[in-house]
Amino acid sequence: MPSPASRDLPLALPLALVVTALLTPALALIDDFPVVTTDQGSSILGRKLTSAGLRSGSLPRDYAAFFGVPYAKAPVGNRRFRPPVPEPLPSVVDAKMPTPGCLQLNRQPSDIVGSEDCLTLQIFTPNYDRAAGLDVIVHIHGGGFMFGNAARTGLQYLMDYDVVVVTVGYRLGVLGYLSFEDEELPGNVGMLDQVQALRWVQENIVYFGGNKQSITLAGFSAGAASVLMHTLSPLSKGLFHKAVAMSGSPLNPWAVQPAAAAKAKRLAEMVGCTGADTAALVSCLQASSATVLVALQSQFQGWRQHPAVPFGPVVDSQRKTPFLPLHPADLLDKQTSADVPLLLSVANDDGLFPAAEFILEDSLVQELDDRWAEVGPMLLHLHVERADEIPCIMQNIREHYLQKESLRHSRKQLVELISDRTFFSGVNDFALTAAATWSSPVYMYRFKYRGQYSLTTSLTGGNTTDLGVCHGDDDQYIFEESWSGVMQTATDLDMRRQLIELWVSFAKNSIPVLSGGNWTPLSKVRSDVLQILDVYGPGNVTMVHIKDFGQTAFWSSLQCKTNGTNSARSAASLLLFIAGFIVLVFKTG
Repeated sequence: MPSPASRDLPLALPLALVVTALLTPALALIDDFPVVTTDQGSSILGRKLTSAGLRSGSLPRDYAAFFGVPYAKAPVGNRRFRPPVPEPLPSVVDAKMPTPGCLQLNRQPSDIVGSEDCLTLQIFTPNYDRAAGLDVIVHIHGGGFMFGNAARTGLQYLMDYDVVVVTVGYRLGVLGYLSFEDEELPGNVGMLDQVQALRWVQENIVYFGGNKQSITLAGFSAGAASVLMHTLSPLSKGLFHKAVAMSGSPLNPWAVQPAAAAKAKRLAEMVGCTGADTAALVSCLQASSATVLVALQSQFQGWRQHPAVPFGPVVDSQRKTPFLPLHPADLLDKQTSADVPLLLSVANDDGLFPAAEFILEDSLVQELDDRWAEVGPMLLHLHVERADEIPCIMQNIREHYLQKESLRHSRKQLVELISDRTFFSGVNDFALTAAATWSSPVYMYRFKYRGQYSLTTSLTGGNTTDLGVCHGDDDQYIFEESWSGVMQTATDLDMRRQLIELWVSFAKNSIPVLSGGNWTPLSKVRSDVLQILDVYGPGNVTMVHIKDFGQTAFWSSLQCKTNGTNSARSAASLLLFIAGFIVLVFKTG
């Protein structure tokens, strides 16, 4: 949906002139200690920061930053595992300094950080005049629903442009997604946190100079899967108007969790909460140490912390007002989505996360080769109805991608396999279905630019070998990442500027603009051919057509329950799968 400002633009203006006008920053006076006052009498105290001056022909300018603005009560005590409870802002909110992220078990290093009191927003604006009417970008961080932080850095680049940016803190891991799959604990409170954050933005963003009628919901990885779930959820309709999803889909095999109740009961037993009464179990878990609960997440992972997402969103149809009344694949097929302009993307070698953690280590590759049928399902989030079918299915996968080669001699193909399974096939499914059934346009690009820095350097413990374009390598150009160094090359800085202007142009007028080529949306005719813009570098892009992107036909034909396939599961098959999963985890943990 175009913003009100974009509807009034003369249609005869050349596109380049329109984009230039939309991206030109307006000057605004930012106080040294900015204060936003709401109609309810709350004063939110922020701090003045300076933008990067990244935009061509512009100088750095001041902007206002507000950290840790609460959008709900702290989810502690008897509010743990419960939906967020809205709370009016206090008379004074000190939002000058960053606040802790949500309690989580770090992936690297493996330690517990954060706080349960984390339902907060970070808000950045170049102009907090109520009449400014700036377009708004609400960003949901990634981290596999298990880790991550709303306190993003690098906002100084986006603040060269006239947009308000909001980042969202939401509950993670067991605290956000534990589910008994019943009315007492249906799960998904982490997703309900995001819904409440969007409601808060609708009600309050005007005080920060934002336009509540022009909100773009954006996310990376699990954040991208979240964004697309919001396009499908009945609870999120009307709360945003455009969507950006980078390297993630609710149809990816890690995005919706199977056997959630079995895992919840197992966790309860680990902390001494027993019995069949789930209400009593929830009370017991609410009284347990949050740190202990989070630490126990590792007991549901096996080989090298896989599966990477043991706790995440579920179908919560038991809830009176469910977030996901059906599986996302079913919701997408029912054509009841928000139907908003959509921008999707993938990195060329998304599967390097996590493959880069072991791909250069001969001993680890050999171990994966030797134990392929045992640990491969964890790595690939393979949900199999019958445990006795696992060896056959894993052999089929191996032969399709690797033929007769060992993993040591087919590492590139292994990365391709992981990329297709864990990212590309699910993104492809969502893109093609949305394009054919939504009235709004769907755009997609594939990021193939390898800059000075890559997440693979961190994943390999410092090895700078060019392994490809990793999951997250494009995200570092929008925000700063802890693993990325300070960009210094002219090409990297130009790539950053162009990707940020891509986001801003889409947020403003629903049309993504990237220099170097003509970008067309996906066809409205249902097919298996994906129209995608390959981004090789600044000004170097090519429109391509790819049939069966992500080997989607192969993955959907496997005799297993993939996340995007809606086969019924018998109780006996489910119990067999659970037993096999627990045996594998404890054997390899």
